[in-house]
Amino acid sequence: MKVLIPENTLLWTTKGFCFGKDISYGTEIFIINSNNELKPHPIIDDLEEPEEYLVNSLIFKNQVSTILPNYKIKNDEKLIDVKSIKEKDNFNLFDNEILKKFIDYQNEHIVEYSEASPISAIVTKYLTLCKLSGSEDTVEFEKNDDESASKFNVKVQKELQELGGDVTRRLSLKWGRNFHKKEGYKIFYNSKKLYNFRKQIDLKKDIIPNFIYSNGYSIFSVFLREMFNSGFAEHLIFFIRQSNYQSYVILNLPWKSKIRKLLQNTLVIEKKYQLYLYEDIRHRNLNEVRLDTTGNNEINQKILEIKRHKMKCYEIDIPMGTKMIMDNLIVKPYQISESEKNELETFEEHIEHDFESIRKAIMAKTTEYVSAPSTIREIKERVKQFKIHVIGKFDKKGIVEKSSTRYAVTTKVTGILYDETDEIKVRLWGEISKEISNGDILELDKAYCKNGILNNKQGGIEVIHKI
Repeated sequence: MKVLIPENTLLWTTKGFCFGKDISYGTEIFIINSNNELKPHPIIDDLEEPEEYLVNSLIFKNQVSTILPNYKIKNDEKLIDVKSIKEKDNFNLFDNEILKKFIDYQNEHIVEYSEASPISAIVTKYLTLCKLSGSEDTVEFEKNDDESASKFNVKVQKELQELGGDVTRRLSLKWGRNFHKKEGYKIFYNSKKLYNFRKQIDLKKDIIPNFIYSNGYSIFSVFLREMFNSGFAEHLIFFIRQSNYQSYVILNLPWKSKIRKLLQNTLVIEKKYQLYLYEDIRHRNLNEVRLDTTGNNEINQKILEIKRHKMKCYEIDIPMGTKMIMDNLIVKPYQISESEKNELETFEEHIEHDFESIRKAIMAKTTEYVSAPSTIREIKERVKQFKIHVIGKFDKKGIVEKSSTRYAVTTKVTGILYDETDEIKVRLWGEISKEISNGDILELDKAYCKNGILNNKQGGIEVIHKI
């Protein structure tokens, strides 16, 4: 039976996990047979190039699941049509009994897969903690003081003997808060092998090699633990925010991305961390998740949003009548007829605005010189978080509140600003907080970002454009 798999759907395999692009001849995907047994199924054909079809992405507090609308999902022992699912429906995200069988299988083969992996668990750990240096074949690590740098220097040399690299370190000065220079130390490890492995990882651009997650769960487990312990600082866009005197980490992970699926959907196994969305729509940014160290035990969750969009899908062959694990959900896929494929292919995504044309039109009317506007994705990636020029659509307006600042008593409001690339939390100060409405096109210049929140600046440009 030929079935379609969206390219960012995460599947369980005998060696861990895989996406559609990772499937090749001999890949063993887990299926659930008619006796409710978890069994490996080998792929015996090379896959053809993927084609675009309509898919539904179900967004929960702790995971995203992307599935063809023609399939059925198991929930409370019933198979439900994907087309019939609505926002705020409750779902059992995973089957604990099936999950245990998968973990048991991985544990039984831990030695076999570790020995066959191109990287060891210890190399995986250091891959997660380092970044590429400006020097060829060299990666670097950062430590805050001389003592920790010295100990780490010795530890790297000892634990990475298998790679045969050389370790050096030096004092590093960087700007801290209040424009004071802060001392730190950089540890450089010259190793062509580690450098080449690290060069293949760019999580900000949704690039992660499958040797990390497709060579036994023990390797990937190390990657997960180190990533959320401290490694995210070297790999992901993140912000530190505060609530009720508590600091917490917000990670920017686009909801469509493979890395969001991989990190968020696999933490049900670790049970130590969770990445979750705010359930309150006024505070929800689909591309931002909060890192929590309490772990996730919420099996039953409601669907926060459903996205209907097109995505490239691979076609694979599985036994007739079987079910699959797709993004943690038990799914019964069906062979889709040519007429059904045509219907899925002809779906047209609603494009709300052509933001590129809007930016050009606004800039063409500008008489005084201002810098070219950045996209919201570019704002999040830039090092300097001030003198920002941006144009986007305002949404999810909160309550206008009074606030005392060093300048005067004023008003403020919080909402979301978005364009075709991303969305960002925005806080508007002054009269514009009362004038802005959901759906307005907003231009800010000389704005700044603090803790991942965009703010307008006194003396800057703030214009509501009617499009």
